[in-house]
Amino acid sequence: MRLLITGGTGFIGKALVKHLASKGHSLILLTRNKSHHQSTAQTNYVAGLNEVPSPSSLDGVINLAGEPLNAKRWNAKFKTQLLESRPQITKTLVDWVKQHDLHLKVWINGSAIGWYGPQDADISLTESANTIDCFSHDLCARWEAEARKAKNHCSRLAILRIGIVLEEDGGPLASMLPAFKLGMGGRLGSGEQVWSWIHRHDLVRLIEACLENPQLTGAINACAPEALSQAEFAKQLAEALNRPCIAPMPAWMAKLMLGEFAEEVLLQGQRVFPKAAIDAGFDFDYPCLEQALTACFNHKLQKPQESAI
Repeated sequence: MRLLITGGTGFIGKALVKHLASKGHSLILLTRNKSHHQSTAQTNYVAGLNEVPSPSSLDGVINLAGEPLNAKRWNAKFKTQLLESRPQITKTLVDWVKQHDLHLKVWINGSAIGWYGPQDADISLTESANTIDCFSHDLCARWEAEARKAKNHCSRLAILRIGIVLEEDGGPLASMLPAFKLGMGGRLGSGEQVWSWIHRHDLVRLIEACLENPQLTGAINACAPEALSQAEFAKQLAEALNRPCIAPMPAWMAKLMLGEFAEEVLLQGQRVFPKAAIDAGFDFDYPCLEQALTACFNHKLQKPQESAI
């Protein structure tokens, strides 16, 4: 397929681009830093939509661009930046598709499990679950609303509500590792809040599945079937590193360091279940955290002998 990708140079995007290129897809990558990247026969980097060659021959769009939620301490200025970043990029992309009167086979758009807001740890949230009003939900709602405007210009729209993405070289795990490697890791706050996560390898595979499987449409929870309390997550991370888990971070300290991001995302959580993906026949290579962390720290992925699904 010939695909236009935004966010292709980020933590998730780099792995996705490498995988899709290896499968023979032709990729056009929109980036603000074109000079930092070398185009190849499979990957063509462009600095603006006006540089996209032959738009009418595009088969699909994968839109992952946006300011990372954990890039800075949440304050009024950064929250405004987040609200403008992801929805605005999506709006610009949709307007461009409309301008060229394109009809794509598939549009895959990023979102986040923040859509559901902080929820009780005992509630299993599928794609049709009720939401709690908060900043994270507002951000995701605006983002998804812009993406849904592409429905008239694609045969299928898939919106991925992505959980905590795990891999050693980036994302939340990379920021946690220094303390845990020193034996100073531990739970955050009470540790009772539930974290829903996915190994980057499985997320890349799920995005690829969305390109190919017509059953994957609408909202899709992009997280592993095993959600855990943050205390258990910290315990298993410490065990994977052969380190103790004895240094909890008090809630007040997390709030002081990270502001509302800690209060709304890290210290509260939600038990999200990937019903749409499983119903569509998607098998996770890493459905359990122990398997996922082992893969992260072994530096290469090997499919486990048995699956928990």
